[in-house]
Amino acid sequence: MECKFEPGKFIHLIYESLPDIDAVNELHITNYEGIIIVDPDVLITSTSVSDAFPCVRKSVLKEQVKFFGPTTKAMFFGTVSHNLFQEAMEAHNFQSQWLKDKLKYLIQESITDLYSLGMDVEECYDELVEIVDLIVNWKNQNYQVPGGIVRDIVDIEERIWSPKFGIKGNIDATVLGRDNNKIPLELKTGKRQHISHNAQTSLYTLLLQDKYKIKVDKALLVYLHGNDTKAVVTNQNEIRGLMIARNKIAHYQSAKTVPPMMENTTVCKRCFVKETCFMYNKTVEHEETPPDLANLFEESLKTLTVKQMQFINKWIKLIDIEDRNSEKNTKYLWTLPTEKREQMKM
Repeated sequence: MECKFEPGKFIHLIYESLPDIDAVNELHITNYEGIIIVDPDVLITSTSVSDAFPCVRKSVLKEQVKFFGPTTKAMFFGTVSHNLFQEAMEAHNFQSQWLKDKLKYLIQESITDLYSLGMDVEECYDELVEIVDLIVNWKNQNYQVPGGIVRDIVDIEERIWSPKFGIKGNIDATVLGRDNNKIPLELKTGKRQHISHNAQTSLYTLLLQDKYKIKVDKALLVYLHGNDTKAVVTNQNEIRGLMIARNKIAHYQSAKTVPPMMENTTVCKRCFVKETCFMYNKTVEHEETPPDLANLFEESLKTLTVKQMQFINKWIKLIDIEDRNSEKNTKYLWTLPTEKREQMKM
């Protein structure tokens, strides 16, 4: 049993063709048919679900802590490149000079981040300007051209909340594909492909299904630096696995707890939330340092004083209390009818 059940929990049962509930005594959820969504009112971000492999703790911390250090150069470049691509799609303008002018504007708009990185506008522009040619090449091969995979753009940065599937997300672009059906498009500006990217785009198909009440069985994944645009086709096994991961995150999120550490040196040393994870382990969980991770702990927390740890512990607990209190107003948003919530003055 992959899901954690207890009395009072809300669940959604999703069937391709749901039988008449009054006419049957039981429903069978198998590996091949049906999906269980536990605590569907706890909306988990699609990126957190896709990042839950192999470590659920990382995704839970992403949902609960939401801060993982200052902006890095790679993060900043990725954000600017991402915004430039979306600006081009929204304006339906892929002219090279227009993109270069827009790039300068976006860099200047982020002058605070530039200052923290120790860079000036011209230096940043010189390193980023290559993205313009990559965007133009993508347009010439894929957008509104014979044989192109994108016929038109429906929406940019579409924010969807889905209490049906218990997930939420911001879709980079909703586009019309070759068959004139709506499909999500996810842009990646990094140079490395990862299985979590496929998972993320698969979850976006569920968001579009719920919002538009249409069947969406594929998504587009764009890697600008690799000049690679591929269709990600969803399947039942993949969706089932993602929903199991989503249910695990929702369980910890609703209980305001965090799963134990993986204690895998290879995985942990590459994790971008390791500092937060180790800090939480020391300041809130008060656990002994895992022997295999002793060196990583030492390197990540060497500047943290006892006084700082006490400060962190205090404020994490206070923020947790505040979160629990504020959730009283939204707890039944998706699970009680409007009239009932009005009677309860919610």
